[in-house]
Amino acid sequence: MLSELITGRPNFMLLDEPTNHMDIKAKETLEAAFKAYTGTMLFVSHDRYFISQVADAILVFEEDRVMYYPFGYEHYLTHCKTQDTEELSALMEAENQALVAGLRAVPKPERHRLREINTEEAYIDWRLRLAAEPIEEARAEVDRQLLIWDEEKLNEAIDNWTYECLKWYDMYLEELKL
Repeated sequence: MLSELITGRPNFMLLDEPTNHMDIKAKETLEAAFKAYTGTMLFVSHDRYFISQVADAILVFEEDRVMYYPFGYEHYLTHCKTQDTEELSALMEAENQALVAGLRAVPKPERHRLREINTEEAYIDWRLRLAAEPIEEARAEVDRQLLIWDEEKLNEAIDNWTYECLKWYDMYLEELKL
């Protein structure tokens, strides 16, 4: 049934434990088919090897929240070991909707070109883009205070903007060390 479904080329598939009760050869065949599939697939699986072979993004269900991680399972595991999981969870939760909207806005030919950079570079770019959002908010506040011209609030806004810029720069330097 699954073979017939895939050959029909649907643009979205929702699967629950697709590798249950399969032998190794069947799982390998399924992995190859799913890797070649060009639509969107959402699947639930406890087969970690299968997840690492097929998934290029994951949804993490943790307590009472769901977080989107736009990289593969192995990358997620690596960064969970090397980083504070609270920090990683906060990064994943931060502005997920804007990230997903931004990814949807990329034209399809560009999506294929974007895969030319490696996962680690894409991860660093993602972290830096998220960290840059407070800079834009602080800059917008400076613009608002310039219009009002309350010198005390303007100076506070400029200090905050400077602080956010320096915080981003520190993160940038830290990422370069990786």
